[in-house]
Amino acid sequence: MQNTVNPAPDSQPLAESKFSGMRFPARRDLQYNHAGGVWNAFDPLTRQSVRIGSLEKAILASLDGKMLLATVARKLVRDGISSSTQAVFSAAEHLVASGLLQVDTAGNSGAGRQKRSTTGNALPALRAAQQTLGRLVVWQVRGVNPERLLAWLAPRSDMFFSRRAVLVWCLLMFITGIAICLGFHRFCVAVSEEGGTLLAASPLTSGSEAVWGGGLLVLLFLMTRAIHELSHAVVCERHSVRCPDIGLLFILFAPCVYCDVTESWRLPKRRERAAVAAAGMYAELIVATLAAWVWLLTLPSLWNTIALQLMLICSVSTILINANPLMRFDGYYILADWLDEVRLRAKADHLLSEAVVSLVLGLPRQETYDSRELHSHTSRTHYGRFLLVFSAAGLVYRCMLALAISAAVVLLFRGWELVWVGRLMGGLILFSWWGIPMLGFGSKLLTTARLSGRVSRLFLFSIGLTLIVLTLPIPTRRFGSGWVQAESSQRVFATADAQLVKCYAADGQQVAAGQPLFRLASPDAAAELVHHVTNCRSNQIQLEQARRQRNRYARDVDLESYETRLRAVEQQKEASLKRMEKLEIVAGQAGLLIAAVCPPAPDLSQWNSGSEEGPLPGDEEVWTQPRQLGRTVSRGELLATICSRGNIAVVPLSDEQLADVAEGTRCKIHAPNESASVTTARVTRVVELNTQLGRTGVTGASLPKQYSGADSNLRYAAIVKLPSASDAWPIESPIQVVFHTQSVSLFDLARNLLRRHLRFLAS
Repeated sequence: MQNTVNPAPDSQPLAESKFSGMRFPARRDLQYNHAGGVWNAFDPLTRQSVRIGSLEKAILASLDGKMLLATVARKLVRDGISSSTQAVFSAAEHLVASGLLQVDTAGNSGAGRQKRSTTGNALPALRAAQQTLGRLVVWQVRGVNPERLLAWLAPRSDMFFSRRAVLVWCLLMFITGIAICLGFHRFCVAVSEEGGTLLAASPLTSGSEAVWGGGLLVLLFLMTRAIHELSHAVVCERHSVRCPDIGLLFILFAPCVYCDVTESWRLPKRRERAAVAAAGMYAELIVATLAAWVWLLTLPSLWNTIALQLMLICSVSTILINANPLMRFDGYYILADWLDEVRLRAKADHLLSEAVVSLVLGLPRQETYDSRELHSHTSRTHYGRFLLVFSAAGLVYRCMLALAISAAVVLLFRGWELVWVGRLMGGLILFSWWGIPMLGFGSKLLTTARLSGRVSRLFLFSIGLTLIVLTLPIPTRRFGSGWVQAESSQRVFATADAQLVKCYAADGQQVAAGQPLFRLASPDAAAELVHHVTNCRSNQIQLEQARRQRNRYARDVDLESYETRLRAVEQQKEASLKRMEKLEIVAGQAGLLIAAVCPPAPDLSQWNSGSEEGPLPGDEEVWTQPRQLGRTVSRGELLATICSRGNIAVVPLSDEQLADVAEGTRCKIHAPNESASVTTARVTRVVELNTQLGRTGVTGASLPKQYSGADSNLRYAAIVKLPSASDAWPIESPIQVVFHTQSVSLFDLARNLLRRHLRFLAS
């Protein structure tokens, strides 16, 4: 691909001032391959390949370490190889940036050194600092030369890498994907319960089995990484390309295998280079396919869990990470092969920086790609726009990735009780990924402004950009956790010391007001009722006899005493009847019945012989289960809770959150259930957590421990009325909440920080 182009007018004076008076040593060690009108230059010192055009090839052939670059430029113009000396200087700048040309400091004149000093040595120093800081995150351990192993493996890999084998494996991957889609519900449930956690925390494993399973999963992860890199090397060997090194990389203390396939750029065909780049992902997808069938054909067990997580590692993570073209992974190299660009990111970043420089300084910008570079591309304008978008997307992605890595480093060292070390390393990572590139671009922008006489414009632009950054509103978020409870509820208690003989409703059933729920039996209450009924009947007979004696024999009988005793006995009878009626417990309101957890039975003989078998280990016992019939309950014991249809979310707030969360604050609520439900609502009100509203309707069975303790420092809670779509969420289920609080600016943050420190100093 032709890399020699007519540079933009603003870059021509800079290129000429840097290189016109310099001498460059001859590079007789470079190896060239000609393919498709361009040259592939392989540097054996750095083992890097660079696509160059005819002009760059002529420059490299003409340099002998004695002639000045200006002399070489005039010679190439006379020979008709270049249209202008400026094109030669721009091509030389590209060769220096790619490492094919090195400045001969001993042979250059003092004037040349003086000219070079005007541009400063900031950029090389910044690049060196960035590489040094990068070693804090990534350590490389060089391995062995695998050429003998690859020479043995390559002829025996036809069952994976031949054309027919690739088609068969791709067909099998497609069939496996269909099988997973047919059982997608099972897959989602398995991922939510097991795939998102470490194997050691899986409910299917415990004790030494969990430790052994976790170690096995780590070993399988390293094996898949090794298979990934070894596949790159095998495909290189199949195309007669050297792979001189396979070793280990430690990224944030996590081991990973690497393979040096730099020489694959010497392959003349794009299809062959793309095959090398895609071989690792292809091999991992084969492993994922085999693991998927193990998971599909086995019952829940340790090996079933390992197969599921291995399938996720080799499929989802491979596609999301390795296939991402915004980082220098397999996806990037496949895209570079397709575009036939060796230095795709460098070229795109250079184009973006030139565009920004031209925009900021108001300099005219000329297209830097001619039609000879595009080959099959129909429009160089579209190609240039694609490179601009690619560079901008990669810049944003790298910024977000740096932030995520810094947060991971801070959390990692926080777990080791080394908070300040984690913060220091996180800050160094951000400075390496954000600060150094910004300083380098600022140095380039300042140098160009000085050469073009646009320093005042740059100064005004810097002031305006600073004001915009300081006053730009930054969205802020506050994170919290809580639980779901009913908006209103009524508790159902046992009305007497009695025996549970009947349960009319099941746990989780919707009940109506007045519907019977439980029936109790009390022998003492029944005997008391029989006694009062008998006594009432006896007093009625006595009263009738007294009336007959008075009416028949005209005796003076005092009936008032008989009537008084009868009324007293009837009142006792009515009280006994009411106590018996209370043994039939009914619902006081309509809603969802949530059975209370009952205490363990003191004796297995209390289980009703006519009910189901006793509890299994780990089962949660509630009063609505048929096997609880026959058990004795105490007066005032909680049997169930009736919750209204509408739900609310209770989110305890810390003092810092309380200052930002208020009534009307918008929030996003995530319930970690099977469907991973997410809903958006607003805070209804903020109340004290120890009020009746803060605890009404929950039994405490599944509340998070940090909220149920008496020593909790969380005294307030945000109440969020949940929409009707969340009525299916289980009561007392935990939730995660993100509060979208009021936006602030960097100026506000700095002012508040300064105000707090000044108040501290004043006090």
